[in-house]
Amino acid sequence: MVQDNGPRDRPRSGLFEMAGAWRGPPLAGHGASVTSLAARWTTGRHAERRTAIRVLLLGEDAEGTETIRLLLEHAGSERYVFRWLIEPPLDFRLDGTSFDLVIVMAEPALGSGMATFSALRAAGLTAPIVLASAGVEDDLVERAVDLGVADVLDATDLDLQTLDRTVRAVLARASRDRQLYQAVRRDDLTGLANRASFRDRLDHGLTLARRSGSKLALLLVDVDDFKSINDRFGHPGGDELLRRVGERLRSRVRESDTVARLGGDEFGVLLLNIAQPEDAAVVVRKLLDSLKPPIDLDGQPAQVAASIGVAVYPDHAQEAQRLIRLADAAMYRAKRANGGGCCWHDDSRPLASPDAEELATAMATDAVSFVLRPQVALQGGRVAMGMRPVWRHPRQGLLDLLAMRALVEEAGAVEQLTERLLAAAAAKLAEWQRHGFGKARITLPMLSRRRLAWAGLADRMAAAASRQSIPPERLEIEIDEQLLVEDAQTGGQGAAAFARAGVPVGLDRFGAGTMAAGLFTTVRPSSIRLCPTALDADGPADRLILFQAITALAHRLQIHSIATGADTPGRMEQARRIGVGAVETAVACMPADDPCLPWLRIAMRRAV
Repeated sequence: MVQDNGPRDRPRSGLFEMAGAWRGPPLAGHGASVTSLAARWTTGRHAERRTAIRVLLLGEDAEGTETIRLLLEHAGSERYVFRWLIEPPLDFRLDGTSFDLVIVMAEPALGSGMATFSALRAAGLTAPIVLASAGVEDDLVERAVDLGVADVLDATDLDLQTLDRTVRAVLARASRDRQLYQAVRRDDLTGLANRASFRDRLDHGLTLARRSGSKLALLLVDVDDFKSINDRFGHPGGDELLRRVGERLRSRVRESDTVARLGGDEFGVLLLNIAQPEDAAVVVRKLLDSLKPPIDLDGQPAQVAASIGVAVYPDHAQEAQRLIRLADAAMYRAKRANGGGCCWHDDSRPLASPDAEELATAMATDAVSFVLRPQVALQGGRVAMGMRPVWRHPRQGLLDLLAMRALVEEAGAVEQLTERLLAAAAAKLAEWQRHGFGKARITLPMLSRRRLAWAGLADRMAAAASRQSIPPERLEIEIDEQLLVEDAQTGGQGAAAFARAGVPVGLDRFGAGTMAAGLFTTVRPSSIRLCPTALDADGPADRLILFQAITALAHRLQIHSIATGADTPGRMEQARRIGVGAVETAVACMPADDPCLPWLRIAMRRAV
C-alpha cells in the first residue's frame, strides 16, 4: 500500500502499486527532468513554490523514518510530495512514474541501505539516491558515495534546513553530471551523437537485434567535395553547412534511430529493428532527397551531395567492426561512381579497387612491414626513431604506405595495419629497454586522416605499451596539423583522449596548412614535424624567417622540432638555418627487424 502525505500510519509491507501512486493535487511540471527541477529549485523561493520535489521514502526504522516524514510534511506539499514504503517488493517496476529523489533509511553499517540501493538501480531507477542513518563512519560514507550513492545524510538531530540543503546539493550535482554526460556523448558542432556514442549504440543495437531476431542497417554518409565548400565559404560556412546537413539527416529518420557526426564531414546513421533491407532503402532515398535543396550560407546557395554506404546485420556481417568496414567500403564505391548516390555491400563484388584488393591480400604476408628512420639530433635533447609502414610491391618495389592513405582506407586495412604497427613498435621499445636504452622513443603516424580512425586509438596505444611493460610516453602519435585544428574547433576530445592515456602527440606536416601555433598551448604537443617544403632552399626569405620563429618558439616551450628529407647538403644546411632539433632522412632508413643498438649508443652519448 502507498502512503500519502498527511496520515502517519505505518504502511503495511508487501504491496506497492505504482499506477495512480500520486493521488494528491496535480504537480506542476509533472514530466520535469532532474536538470529542470534543479534549475527551478535554485532560482529562488518563488520557483520552489511552483515545483514540488517528488520523494520516495524507504525505511523500516520507525523513529528515523518518522523524523524525515515530519520534516517533509512540515515543508508543505508545494515543496515536497512524498511516498513512504517499508521496502520495494521484488517485482518493483517504474511503470512510467518517476521520482526526483529517493531517501533510504539505513542502519549505521549501511548494509541494508546499500542492498536497497542496488535493487533500485537494478530495477532501472535513475533518480539520485540518498542514504539516511543516525550516525555513520566517514569511511563508510566515502565507500557508499564511490559506489554511486548521491549522499549520506546524518539523521541525528536532523532539521529542515539541513534536509533542504542536502536535497538542493544532490539535485544540482545530478544536473551537472547530466550536462557533462551529454557533453561527452554529443558532438559540439551539430548536437548529434558523437563517434563514441554512435559505437556504443551500434553495439547495443546489435545485442537487441540478436535477441529479437530483427535486422539492423548501418549507413555511413560522407559529404561530397566538402573542401570546396570550405574554400568558398570559409570554415564558419563549412561548419554551418555541417549543422544543416545533420538537421536534414535527423529529420528523415525515426526517433528510435541514431544519427551521429563521426568527425569532419562524416556522418553515421543507425536504423534499428528493420524487417527487411528494403526498409533501409526507403530511408536512404529520403536522406539523399533531403540534401538536394540548396543550403543558404550567408545569402548564397550551396549545393550539397553525399555518398552513402550501407551494410545490414545479419545479412552482411555479424560483428560491429566488420559491419563498419563493409559500409565504409560501399561508401567508397559510391564516391568512385561520382558521388551523390548510395552503394550497398555486395558479396559478389570486391570491396575495393584492384590495387586496394592487392594491398588487402599483401597484409597477410611479410610484404607489408615497417622501417625505422632515426631522427638525427642537431641540438641534442632526445633520442627517437620514426616507424613507418612500407609495402614491398612485386612490380613497383618499396612503396611508402603513408603516401597511399586513401588506398589503405579503401582496402579496409587501417585497423589491421595500426594494430601491427603498435605491436611492432612496443616490442622494439621493450627490446631496447632490455639493452639499457629505456629513454628512446618511437614516433608513429596516424594512418588515416579521417576522424573515424581516432576511435579508441589512445587507449589501444597505452594497452600496447602496458603489454610490453613500457611507459606509454615512449610511444608518440603524429597527427596532421589540420586534423588537430579541426579537433580543437569541435571541443578537442581527440587530443584529450591521448593526454588522458599518457600518450604524447606530435604535430605532423606543420606549416603545410595554417601554421596553427595556438596548438602549442591547447594540445601541448611533444614535437612538431615540419612539412617537407620547409627545407626547400629556394623558397622565399620570409618563409625561412617564419620557420625560424616557429622552431624558436617551440624550443622555448620544450617542444621538439623535426625536419624530414634533409638528404642533400643544401637541404641539411636549410635545416640548420631553421634551427630544427633533429632531421629524419630516408638515407638513414633501416628495417625494423635489424639491430639499432649501435646507433642508439651513439645517439645516447650525444643526447647527454
